[in-house]
Amino acid sequence: MKIVIADDEKLIRQGLAYIIRQMEASDEIVASCSDGEEALSYCLREGADVDVLITDVCMPGKDGLDLIAELARLCPHIQTVVMSGYGEFDYVRRSMREGAVDYLLKPLIKNELQEVLERIRQQKKLAAIANEGKRESPMIASIHQDHLLNALFHHNPGVAPEARAFLENGFGIAEGAFRFFAAGVAIDEKADGRFRQADRMLFQYFVRKMAEEALFQQDLVRGTAWQGQDDFVVLLFFVPTGEGERESEMMDALKQLLAILSSHVQYPVTIGVSSGAERFSDMPKLLLEVQAALRARLTIGTGGVIDYEASQRLQRQWNVQPDAFHKVVTATMLGDAETLEKELGVFMDDLYEAGIHPEVLLDIVLRLFLRVGSMLEAKGVVRTGEPGTADLGKLLEELRRCPTWSMLEREVRHKLAALSSLVREHARQIKPTFITDAVNYIHEHYQSDLTLAEVADVVGLYPTYLSEQFKQHMGVKFVDYVIQVRMERAKKLLRETNKPSFEICEKVGYATPAHFTKVFKSKVGCTPLEYRESWRGIRKI
Repeated sequence: MKIVIADDEKLIRQGLAYIIRQMEASDEIVASCSDGEEALSYCLREGADVDVLITDVCMPGKDGLDLIAELARLCPHIQTVVMSGYGEFDYVRRSMREGAVDYLLKPLIKNELQEVLERIRQQKKLAAIANEGKRESPMIASIHQDHLLNALFHHNPGVAPEARAFLENGFGIAEGAFRFFAAGVAIDEKADGRFRQADRMLFQYFVRKMAEEALFQQDLVRGTAWQGQDDFVVLLFFVPTGEGERESEMMDALKQLLAILSSHVQYPVTIGVSSGAERFSDMPKLLLEVQAALRARLTIGTGGVIDYEASQRLQRQWNVQPDAFHKVVTATMLGDAETLEKELGVFMDDLYEAGIHPEVLLDIVLRLFLRVGSMLEAKGVVRTGEPGTADLGKLLEELRRCPTWSMLEREVRHKLAALSSLVREHARQIKPTFITDAVNYIHEHYQSDLTLAEVADVVGLYPTYLSEQFKQHMGVKFVDYVIQVRMERAKKLLRETNKPSFEICEKVGYATPAHFTKVFKSKVGCTPLEYRESWRGIRKI
């Protein structure tokens, strides 16, 4: 068998290798590694020629537990044995859960080591008989490439030299002779279509395969593709230095790839492209630029190729309208779902049309929620730490998980609607019964010539006392609330029916159209006809 040893103590590695060679002449120590990262790199590179890994459980950097877990996922054919000292049984137990087939206690006893290796040898013989004729998985080379390139782009100094050598030897490139560009391909959910993890994996496999076939195998451009660590496939391009026309060819090739992907995938596809770099050490910067370009699809939109420079040209400030926050906050705090939907639609449309940078946009949305949250606490709707209060870190994290405008708008609407619902529930719980009865009576009889005395008689109170309590609990005077109810009903009829104004006037409790129009304009700011036309205009957008 071919065996890899991983231990940070050189004497232990040498002693273990000596013992194994003495026990079985056919066993070969193919690698002696001082840490988990080195062992993992070797196994990924030479995985087909490795049978057994014997590793210490405690090593600096990537320890034995992490090493075992990654090999179980990436190279499941490699049998792993863990070594540990006395008093480290918890590590042993965890290593067995991660996939180790056995363990050895230090100091090692030759007979125990011999029994473990012989047991593995017999298991491999039985597996070979059961799987005779089956071929080795072709995925090992791809996994090795993914491991190296991700290490290079995420600035892992332990693996970077090997990754650079992989690019130089495998693709014939060198610093100074080429400029490097990176691109990320992202496929997003729709508002009505959520992804499962299996869907994401399938999309990523498809993107990688199509990129290899459409770009690199056709020699349109030089480069390679791999699965990044950020839920998108990464493309790396090699453009000869001094050949600027090749950069435009690269962008044309990416547009062709986008067209191919979009024709097969019924979800938004976006490609983000970095600027160029000439050193391997600049690879992490290229990844950051790809991430920035893809974040810009939040305001630029999906379905296109976005370069890093375009993402940086987005506006860094927004001229907030004086009442932009106020109208949305007020509608939320009144628990008025209908008005909230309208005012939030105007607010979000204004944000989108401004073409501002995603970070600025998220900051504006955060400030909106913080304002609502502080008012909810001030009015006693929620207490600090309860659902509905402003947790800046958690809220920002949730908003960042909305890469597209439709997803962000859906999230904002959902959250504000939930907060508005809290306001309504709070108001219902704290109002005295006589106020609730008065409000219900108003909603049932607003079409008639309602008076304070009539409602007071219904709930059994003096009119002056009801007037005082109504103002205290409802926030408006009795007569203003009646007008508010009538206006909301009138607006609903104007929006949802074609009834003429004089007919609506009668249905909401006004004797003459002139009086109705006068009150409507003073409260809403326009005539009933103007309101109907403006609302229909908004719905067409």
